[in-house]
Amino acid sequence: MKRAKLSIGAIASQQNPSSDVSVGSLEKRRVQTIASVAGPTPRLTNMGWPRHPVRLTLASRLGNKIDGAWWPRTGLMSRELTELVSVLDVRLGQVVDINVNWSALQRQPDLNWDNPEVFDDFEASLRFWLDRGVDGFRIDVAHGMAKPPGLPDATESVKVLSHSDDDPRFNNPSVHDIHRKIRKIVDEYSGAVTIGEVWVMDNLLWAEYLRPDELHLGFNFRLTKIDFDAGQIHDAIENSLAATAIYDAVPTWTLSNHDVDREVTRYGGGEIGVRRARAMVMAMLALPGTVFIYNGEELGLPDVLDLPEEVLQDPTWERSGHTERGRDKCRVPIPWSGDTPPFGFSANPDTWLPMPAEWSALTVEKQEAQQDSTLAFFRHAIKLRHTRVEFDGPDLEWLDTSGDSVIFRRPGGLVCALNSGDGPIPLPSGELILSSAPLDDGKLPPDAAAWLV
Repeated sequence: MKRAKLSIGAIASQQNPSSDVSVGSLEKRRVQTIASVAGPTPRLTNMGWPRHPVRLTLASRLGNKIDGAWWPRTGLMSRELTELVSVLDVRLGQVVDINVNWSALQRQPDLNWDNPEVFDDFEASLRFWLDRGVDGFRIDVAHGMAKPPGLPDATESVKVLSHSDDDPRFNNPSVHDIHRKIRKIVDEYSGAVTIGEVWVMDNLLWAEYLRPDELHLGFNFRLTKIDFDAGQIHDAIENSLAATAIYDAVPTWTLSNHDVDREVTRYGGGEIGVRRARAMVMAMLALPGTVFIYNGEELGLPDVLDLPEEVLQDPTWERSGHTERGRDKCRVPIPWSGDTPPFGFSANPDTWLPMPAEWSALTVEKQEAQQDSTLAFFRHAIKLRHTRVEFDGPDLEWLDTSGDSVIFRRPGGLVCALNSGDGPIPLPSGELILSSAPLDDGKLPPDAAAWLV
């Protein structure tokens, strides 16, 4: 049996003596560790943690442009005072005391990868974790490390959290040199991988990150941006397969992450949202390539839409003048056990975001005791994908993409059918091995999917 993969949200400090114990403990449980190079840690791809000694040295000359970082005044990039907004702040204002709480974000410089010392520092972090058995890295905003010559100001069309292909903050050609250097390091460690968060929409530009000497895998977010609609599902799958085929890369699939609405909510919420989410995960698991499941997806968690304003953490809330609530709704901690918050997630009841009391019915503990739970459904579907030879093969054949149905066959013999319409549809011939909902007189009901062999 292959080892499971676990993505850790942010890598810990190199000075943390528990790191060896943590990675070693996971290896004993046959869990591979993919460390995410992101967030407010001392070692980053794009943003520097201002209190790290290296960053403090680089910041000794507080100006817009310094040797090791672009230090923000009104933004991350500037000739003098920039008009190019940061992903984390709109207008950062003047440089302020870097010893205060980091969460205000004004003090986070964007690293200048043109300075070789930046990569040297990053290499030390990569090797530190690889030497301790980490199996690879998820690289946050992998298309955003390099900046354009001259640091031009942004146009009015550039949005703070957007990733349009004409955004000068992203996808600059020199970013590929950085990924090639990262790949050379990772290739020294057998089996280690790099996975890039690449928000680039043009297929050819996106595929360039997956050339043989760059990333092993690149997140493809097409399925996170569509409705529960057969035509959109077909087009998103076709587009994604075409993009990875450019450089013969491995396709990747995901339905949600920490930046987008959870699919239960996105597909209508409540019972219909859960039904559609189960159907979509079956369609995703039936596809060739690598699948990523965002934590809580396996429990059928919805977005938390009624978080009190005073607990919101996403900078979007303050940045928008309290008009946009941001992404906290999909970042609430996972309920593990018990009948009251924090549901075994922490000994501290004041988790970073409050957990809804009604999640008592969605805890891992409760769902493990229910044969028809979403968790049980996910585990069974994943086991089938892992053990059945019918899932083998690098591609698929479309059998029906008309109307409200999506039906395709894998080379190994698996047939996947999904019904996004209002009435039941006939299934292709074959033995049913799983359906996301009970069949209706032998037909696939609305908002459901089925696997046949």
